Amino acid sequence: SEEEYEVIGTVDSSVFNKLKSLNGWLSARLRSSIDGEAGDLAVAMLFGERSSIDDSTTRDFSRSGVSHMLAISGLHLSIITSLLGIFLSGLRLGKGTRTVMLALFIIAYLLLIGFPISALRAGIMLGITFLSYFVGTPDDGLSSLGTSAWILLIFSPSSVLDYGFILSFCATFGILVVVPLYSERKKKLLDANHRKLREQLEEDPSKRKILRRKRKRFIAVVEIIGKVISACVTALGVWLIMLLPIKYIFGEMPLFFLPANLILSPSVWVFLMLSLFCTAFPHLSFLSHITSRVGEFILDTARYFSIKKTAVISLEWDFVAPIVIATTVITAVLLVVKLRHRIAALLPAYLGMIFVISSVLHCNTVATEVRADFVSIGENDALIMTCADRAVICDFSVGSKSLLRDAFDIASKHGATEIEALILSHYHIRHEAAVQKMITNEMVRQLWLPYPETDADLEVFLKLTERAAREGISCVAYESGEQLRVFGDISLELSGPERISRSTHPIVSLKISSDELDVLYIGASAWEGER
Repeated sequence: SEEEYEVIGTVDSSVFNKLKSLNGWLSARLRSSIDGEAGDLAVAMLFGERSSIDDSTTRDFSRSGVSHMLAISGLHLSIITSLLGIFLSGLRLGKGTRTVMLALFIIAYLLLIGFPISALRAGIMLGITFLSYFVGTPDDGLSSLGTSAWILLIFSPSSVLDYGFILSFCATFGILVVVPLYSERKKKLLDANHRKLREQLEEDPSKRKILRRKRKRFIAVVEIIGKVISACVTALGVWLIMLLPIKYIFGEMPLFFLPANLILSPSVWVFLMLSLFCTAFPHLSFLSHITSRVGEFILDTARYFSIKKTAVISLEWDFVAPIVIATTVITAVLLVVKLRHRIAALLPAYLGMIFVISSVLHCNTVATEVRADFVSIGENDALIMTCADRAVICDFSVGSKSLLRDAFDIASKHGATEIEALILSHYHIRHEAAVQKMITNEMVRQLWLPYPETDADLEVFLKLTERAAREGISCVAYESGEQLRVFGDISLELSGPERISRSTHPIVSLKISSDELDVLYIGASAWEGER
């Protein structure tokens, strides 16, 4: 009351900001109904808000081969529009009215979630499908996919370099190529059964009822088995086409993508449907409880596959690129050629993928060569040892996130997909954040920590062990000069840390010994110590 205030600016009240506010309100409404990580998962899958998703959850979905479920795409849009279509059908609206309302809903939904590329691609394809249905012309999936790609590139040419654009379109292309081949085979099977029963009916018309029951049972069995096979074919079709971009974008491939997709695809369908109802009726506690349980099941399943040994294989081996490129080219040629059995066109690619997987697993099993690399950023050093798909990282830094990130990138280029042991030589206050980032972003099996010497060391030690326990990582405490073993026969001996008055960075040394490896690391300020 005693001061004067002046308005120097106002909140932008454009339509986009209002929709962003609406998205935030709906996300908060859903979170109020579903607690914990399941609520964060529901908000990410329904409203595209992934800021609350833990790095460990993103890692688990990626290593399980189901990371596409976190991004709003055709799966999510088809579920939401299907539910809306059922509701509109119950209102007994005409075909044209329903089609227009569904198209308008898709536009509004895309505006609400901010036009992510995967959702925009699916939205354009659905729009083309609705338009074809409305005007009474047949819809061609590949043509719709190509049209949506051109529309996106016209408005945003730089999207062609976006990994999301590449992966989304490759995955959809794989589905559109592979699934029709299976559908043709299924139709031929049903037609053959129908002809056989008709012949039996012509021979003995009195068996009409018996043959009709046989026909119904056969169709039911084919549909049940067909759903499982269709899910397998869809998942394999996605990875078949995506293997080449995955090789050059990520350099690794999840092994359990097939069972993970088979289990989680129907679970996500149920979860999204329940999440929609929770958004509409957030105070129904029984509905919230069921939705939370389904969300926790999805998270636990993704983590179960993620922590498996060899959950991911590296595609950095030299023999992988020629095989993947050759099988991709052969498959493309065979898909163009009009084979009598078109599904045979997929055999080279599937055989190539099987050969790559089995060869990499064999190489990981028999590999014994250990490689040592060194990385340095300023006063921060790290030593990386890799053997097949495993890595050991020795950290000599003051808690540098970028150093640990670079260290794992080096290990990945040599075929490592997980960290067998992350070893700290000493403690720094920044190690808490750096190590936490590493163990949530990557699969770390063990964390080796020196016995704390000061109260400050003890505080960092306790925080690191607590965080590691939450991530399911075992911790090993070691003393200075103690003999440590990695990769079975390699001996590590860490000496120090020796504190010097002018620097927070202590003097540390590491000696690595084996029949084929002999490495000695000494900190840059070693000459300033008493020893």
